[in-house]
Amino acid sequence: MQYIFSGNVKSDVNILQCLSYIDLGFLSKARELAEKQILSGDKGRFENEGKGFFELVFLYND
Repeated sequence: MQYIFSGNVKSDVNILQCLSYIDLGFLSKARELAEKQILSGDKGRFENEGKGFFELVFLYND
């Protein structure tokens, strides 16, 4: 997992970090990151039913 935070991954770093938080059970951190990305104009490049990755993470209720 260290590679995700090392900066060696050039694409989708924030998506990978968000997935890592989810995997570790840190859902509040995943939502915080998702909200930050949405506010910066990044909805996440993966879409489902018109919603980007970060929008879906932010809306997720456990």
